[in-house]
Amino acid sequence: MKEKDYSGHITEEWLVDEVLQRYPSTSVVFLQHGPASRIESGRLFADYPRMNLQQYADLRGVSKELLLRALNAAAETERFVRHNSWIISKKRREVSPGIYEPRP
Repeated sequence: MKEKDYSGHITEEWLVDEVLQRYPSTSVVFLQHGPASRIESGRLFADYPRMNLQQYADLRGVSKELLLRALNAAAETERFVRHNSWIISKKRREVSPGIYEPRP
Protein backbone atom coordinates (compact mmCIF):
# COMPACT_ATOMS: atom_id res chain seq x y z
CA MET A 1 0.00 0.00 0.00
CA LYS A 2 1.29 3.44 -0.93
CA GLU A 3 2.11 5.66 2.05
CA LYS A 4 0.48 9.11 2.12
CA ASP A 5 2.62 12.15 1.50
CA TYR A 6 1.74 14.73 4.16
CA SER A 7 4.27 17.30 2.97
CA GLY A 8 2.37 18.34 -0.12
CA HIS A 9 -1.18 19.07 -1.08
CA ILE A 10 -4.26 17.50 0.42
CA THR A 11 -5.67 14.91 -1.97
CA GLU A 12 -8.92 13.00 -2.23
CA GLU A 13 -7.39 9.97 -0.48
CA TRP A 14 -6.88 11.87 2.81
CA LEU A 15 -9.39 11.05 5.54
CA VAL A 16 -11.53 13.88 6.87
CA ASP A 17 -10.10 13.18 10.35
CA GLU A 18 -6.53 13.44 9.04
CA VAL A 19 -7.18 16.80 7.43
CA LEU A 20 -8.79 18.22 10.59
CA GLN A 21 -6.03 16.91 12.88
CA ARG A 22 -3.22 18.20 10.69
CA TYR A 23 -4.88 21.50 9.72
CA PRO A 24 -7.54 22.60 12.25
CA SER A 25 -8.24 25.76 10.23
CA THR A 26 -9.88 23.58 7.55
CA SER A 27 -12.83 23.03 9.89
CA VAL A 28 -14.40 26.18 8.45
CA VAL A 29 -14.43 24.61 4.99
CA PHE A 30 -16.14 21.49 6.32
CA LEU A 31 -18.69 23.59 8.22
CA GLN A 32 -19.59 25.37 4.99
CA HIS A 33 -20.39 22.09 3.24
CA GLY A 34 -22.14 20.20 6.03
CA PRO A 35 -21.41 17.50 8.57
CA ALA A 36 -19.51 14.31 7.80
CA SER A 37 -22.33 12.22 9.19
CA ARG A 38 -24.88 9.81 7.90
CA ILE A 39 -28.34 9.70 9.43
CA GLU A 40 -30.20 6.46 8.87
CA SER A 41 -33.94 6.16 9.25
CA GLY A 42 -34.97 4.80 12.62
CA ARG A 43 -31.67 5.59 14.35
CA LEU A 44 -31.54 8.00 17.25
CA PHE A 45 -27.98 9.24 16.66
CA ALA A 46 -26.02 10.15 13.56
CA ASP A 47 -23.16 7.93 12.42
CA TYR A 48 -19.75 9.51 11.77
CA PRO A 49 -17.91 6.93 9.67
CA ARG A 50 -14.29 7.30 8.66
CA MET A 51 -14.36 8.65 5.13
CA ASN A 52 -11.91 10.11 2.68
CA LEU A 53 -12.43 13.43 0.96
CA GLN A 54 -13.86 11.83 -2.19
CA GLN A 55 -16.51 10.09 -0.10
CA TYR A 56 -17.23 13.31 1.80
CA ALA A 57 -17.64 15.27 -1.45
CA ASP A 58 -20.02 12.60 -2.79
CA LEU A 59 -22.03 12.56 0.46
CA ARG A 60 -22.44 16.35 0.53
CA GLY A 61 -22.94 16.74 -3.23
CA VAL A 62 -20.04 19.14 -3.59
CA SER A 63 -17.42 19.31 -6.33
CA LYS A 64 -14.31 17.39 -5.30
CA GLU A 65 -12.08 19.90 -7.09
CA LEU A 66 -13.63 22.90 -5.33
CA LEU A 67 -13.43 21.15 -1.95
CA LEU A 68 -9.76 20.27 -2.44
CA ARG A 69 -8.98 23.80 -3.62
CA ALA A 70 -10.58 25.34 -0.51
CA LEU A 71 -8.94 22.83 1.86
CA ASN A 72 -5.51 23.33 0.31
CA ALA A 73 -5.86 27.12 0.51
CA ALA A 74 -6.67 26.90 4.22
CA ALA A 75 -3.85 24.41 4.82
CA GLU A 76 -1.33 26.55 2.91
CA THR A 77 -2.28 29.59 4.99
CA GLU A 78 -1.88 27.58 8.19
CA ARG A 79 1.54 26.26 7.09
CA PHE A 80 2.65 29.80 6.23
CA VAL A 81 1.57 31.18 9.61
CA ARG A 82 3.22 28.31 11.50
CA HIS A 83 6.46 28.76 9.59
CA ASN A 84 6.58 32.54 9.77
CA SER A 85 5.01 33.34 13.13
CA TRP A 86 8.38 33.79 14.83
CA ILE A 87 9.45 36.22 12.08
CA ILE A 88 6.25 38.23 12.45
CA SER A 89 6.68 38.31 16.23
CA LYS A 90 10.31 39.41 15.89
CA LYS A 91 9.40 42.18 13.42
CA ARG A 92 6.74 43.52 15.79
CA ARG A 93 9.29 43.82 18.59
CA GLU A 94 11.74 45.61 16.28
CA VAL A 95 9.13 48.14 15.15
CA SER A 96 7.68 48.92 18.58
CA PRO A 97 9.69 47.24 21.32
CA GLY A 98 7.85 48.94 24.19
CA ILE A 99 4.39 47.80 23.14
CA TYR A 100 5.13 44.06 23.12
CA GLU A 101 7.33 43.90 26.23
CA PRO A 102 5.80 42.73 29.51
CA ARG A 103 5.18 45.37 32.14
CA PRO A 104 7.48 45.37 35.21
